[in-house]
Amino acid sequence: MPVSETEASLLAELAVLPDPQERLAHLIQRAGRRPPLPPDERTDAALVPGCVSRVWLTASRENGRCHFRVAADSPMVFGLMALLCDVYEGAPPGEVAAFETSVFADSGLERHLSPTRRQGLAHSRARLRQLAAGLADEHA
Repeated sequence: MPVSETEASLLAELAVLPDPQERLAHLIQRAGRRPPLPPDERTDAALVPGCVSRVWLTASRENGRCHFRVAADSPMVFGLMALLCDVYEGAPPGEVAAFETSVFADSGLERHLSPTRRQGLAHSRARLRQLAAGLADEHA
C-alpha cells in the first residue's frame, strides 16, 4: 500500500476520536501492540539526536521494504513515534524519503504538542529518512 494510503487509513482511525487527549491515549495503547525494541538494541547509535526524551529508532529492510522499530522513555513520545513509524512501515526506501507526512497536523495532534515535542518529531522524521536512505544504499 502506498504511504499516502497508509497515512489516510491512520487519519481515519484517529478521526473517530474527537478529543485530542483521547487520540493521544489511543496512540499510547496502539504503540503498546508494536513489537518491543529489545534493550540490547537501545544503543547510543540508535538514539535520535535532538529529542528531549530518549528515543531509539532502528530500521531494517526485507524484500525491498523498510521496517522500523522504536522505543522511548516517555509513553506519549512512544505513541507519537509509533504513529510516525506506522505511516512508513513496509514502504520502499525511496518512498520513505519522498513522502512528507502530515499525519500530526491533519489529525489535530500537532497543535496540542509543545514546541520541543514538535521539534523532536522533526528530528525523528529526519532520522527515519536517514535510516531509509542507508537501507537503499546498502542494497543498491
